[in-house]
Amino acid sequence: MGRRKTPPVTVADGASEDVAAAAVAEAAAKAAAVAAVAATAAERRRLWFAAAKPPMYTVAVTPMLVGTAAAYAATGAYSASRLGTLLAAAVAIVAWLNITNDVFDAATGIDVHKAESLVNLLGGTPRVRRQLLVAATTLLAAAAAGLASLCVTPGGAAFDPTLLVVMGTAVALGYAYQGPPFRLGYYGLGEPITLVAWTLAVGAAYYTQLPPPPPPSRGSGWVLPPVAIADRLTSLAEAYVTPAAGLGVPALLVALPTALILLCSHLHQGADDAAAGKRSPVVRFGTRGVAGGVIAGVASMYLLQVGAWAVGGEGGDGRWLPSTAAASAVVSVPLAVRLVVFVGRWHAVPAVIRPAKYVAVRLHAVHGLALAAGLAASRSPYWASRF
Repeated sequence: MGRRKTPPVTVADGASEDVAAAAVAEAAAKAAAVAAVAATAAERRRLWFAAAKPPMYTVAVTPMLVGTAAAYAATGAYSASRLGTLLAAAVAIVAWLNITNDVFDAATGIDVHKAESLVNLLGGTPRVRRQLLVAATTLLAAAAAGLASLCVTPGGAAFDPTLLVVMGTAVALGYAYQGPPFRLGYYGLGEPITLVAWTLAVGAAYYTQLPPPPPPSRGSGWVLPPVAIADRLTSLAEAYVTPAAGLGVPALLVALPTALILLCSHLHQGADDAAAGKRSPVVRFGTRGVAGGVIAGVASMYLLQVGAWAVGGEGGDGRWLPSTAAASAVVSVPLAVRLVVFVGRWHAVPAVIRPAKYVAVRLHAVHGLALAAGLAASRSPYWASRF
């Protein structure tokens, strides 16, 4: 009995192969489409995270912690509830700054290529800008309410608006930096404004922990009179320039790295700044000049921290910074080195240097937290005879 021969391939068999191939191709196309959607969704999540700027809120927290720690070092006492209220108000103010910055920059066209802009993510329409301004204003009003609650002295005996004056000045500077008609950041004044505003913010946190003023005399009203407010402001100003008060150097050690964050943020956007007519540091001095400024700023920060401890009387009397606060600089040195090396090497490559501001944010946070801990570890009786 002979072996059965295999029948030849028919047209039907070829059609089956074509159908199978088509099914495989369709499945591959669907898989690619799903992957593309997933990639798009992941990219949008990344953009929303970048737009929300959660790491940037360390610039709200750090000055409040350092100011409170400096006051504790000078008085030996602090109020956790007052610190908590102040932190919430500071976070709301920085949220207001971030939202309005996107809105105001969208109006000038400088953020046209900024995918992580809140305005661009929400559609970029005038209505979107108005809605964001309403949200930002609500946050600022909430912050003002929180600050006002801190102005009421214990027992409700008086209302001391000194804190509102100090923080209000800092907020006004923040608006003048980015908002119309001033837009001082467009003239390259962002870094000096940041230095002043954050120096004031540390002073505001310091002030909230000081002994309250005596209540106004009978018949003079609940609010502290202007003369008393002026006296309080004068005493706070003196604390900035009095070594024993321990305020001036810590305030600068918070304000300086905050300004460095802003300086680093310019490095990758020179073309957009120039196109919008913004005379930012990178437009005026080029990436090499900005990189040099960042490196000099980092060096100045550590020289100030160590020098403020080194300058003073015997046994530590009269020093601008206690030894524990000076020693805290060691904690952040690795991040400082990383920032200096990164900026020095890649300042001229926008696609690579973009993360520099996030390295600066981490440096700001770690340095500030370590400084606050160092200050809290020391105490002096400077305010015992004041107020």
